[in-house]
Amino acid sequence: MATAAAQDDDPRDTECIVCHELLTVPKILPCGHLLCRHCLLSWLKTPPDAKCPVCRFPILDAQRASQESLDDVVDTFPTHLLVEAIVEAERVLSKQHTCCVCVDVAAVSLCTTCGDMFCQACCRVHEKQSATKHHNVESLTSLSAASLASRKPTTCSAHVHELAVAYCPAHAVSVCVLCATTDHRQCAVLKKVETRVEESRALLTRVAATLKAGEEKLDKAITEVEENISSLDRQTDAGVSEVEAIRQRLVKAVDARCHQVKEKILSTSSHLRDKMEAGKAVLMKQRARFGNHSRIVQEVERSPQHGLFSDMTSTMEKCVGSLDCSDKLLTSVMVKGKVTLTIDPEAVTRIEQELSQMDVSMEDSTQVPVLRFHDNHGRRIRLSNNRQTAQRTDTDTRDGVVMSRDPMIVGSLYEIGGGWSGLKNVVAGTQLGVALDSSRRLHLYVNGKDQGVVTTDTIPDPCHFMFDLFSRCTQVTARPVRQVPELMTP
Repeated sequence: MATAAAQDDDPRDTECIVCHELLTVPKILPCGHLLCRHCLLSWLKTPPDAKCPVCRFPILDAQRASQESLDDVVDTFPTHLLVEAIVEAERVLSKQHTCCVCVDVAAVSLCTTCGDMFCQACCRVHEKQSATKHHNVESLTSLSAASLASRKPTTCSAHVHELAVAYCPAHAVSVCVLCATTDHRQCAVLKKVETRVEESRALLTRVAATLKAGEEKLDKAITEVEENISSLDRQTDAGVSEVEAIRQRLVKAVDARCHQVKEKILSTSSHLRDKMEAGKAVLMKQRARFGNHSRIVQEVERSPQHGLFSDMTSTMEKCVGSLDCSDKLLTSVMVKGKVTLTIDPEAVTRIEQELSQMDVSMEDSTQVPVLRFHDNHGRRIRLSNNRQTAQRTDTDTRDGVVMSRDPMIVGSLYEIGGGWSGLKNVVAGTQLGVALDSSRRLHLYVNGKDQGVVTTDTIPDPCHFMFDLFSRCTQVTARPVRQVPELMTP
């Protein structure tokens, strides 16, 4: 657990949110926040499915916690090596500044390689000795915890006090001259430390670009959700205003029913808005995860070359790989909807009946849509069955055009069944349908089987489809709309 309070550095970077002390073995949670290893272990013990104390994002599912040792599970979380180095540097600088050689003599410099403090005389000796003349010595007055951590040289993984001269890709370790000529002599490739650092910087740049692209994608999705909420609010206001106008025209006969409808509009809108807000909350939390990891990457990027780059680059690459801003995630939380009020203005003689039938519907684009025909249709067409059946009333005319009320949704199959008469290769009872794939190409379906792409042209959005009930067909009925997953795969 942490043992001291942060001084020079921002406590948000080096202070544990649980124990409020300097982080010790800081573990990176899936959301990007940091906890001490000991604090994380204690936090997960009661209960094992505890969430992040900062953002409440799940840390570990209860099933995994019950199957594995919590100590082993906690050790699988990556360690923020840069913050760990800063905390260690803070502890070094907080010690009494006395020379490690002389007695009761104030130190004026610090060797960042071996971590010892020296007075001015001992510093000159340290810099001249053959074993330490290559060490990096800095003035204590110019050092902060962050700068001391960033000046930490690359050291051998086996001999921590020896400077590394090479990096072994086969074993993923930095090695000194002795290790390079003994333990790693048979390794196929040994890279210079400088080369490895440059490769790590390039990889870190790509990781940062991935995080930035994800943040931008999530920002765009959040903006879209906010626009959908604003649109819903406007539609809700419009619906309430329309109901109020009806109430004013019909006075006593309308008052009671209008009150009920307004309440239902607000209730329906509230329900749909809650779904949108919930979707936005998911995106905001996901955005926060990207931001947290991005901040970590930026901290590492700003640091000069040091021995933590290799491990931190691999660590952050794994972290970023676990983040999710896929289209599947965005689609799963994206909600669009509107409140629709339907009234027949010509039904003056049936006003009481219309009032009793007036209702509010909620349209949620995340649900499988329903095929209904639009009120605007040919003059010889009659709609019934809640607008799911279209019938031509005059068999002697070709004026039988109807269209879908709602635009087509990618991956959804819209089918109709009807009485076909004399159509080539089409027998009675045949089901005809159309669907859009992820590239917005139109597919034709016969009896539920894909007949291929009708046209290679990209279908614009929004797109409504139209049926022409000509002389050989007098009636069509919409079938339940179903999703076709293979059409949704890019």
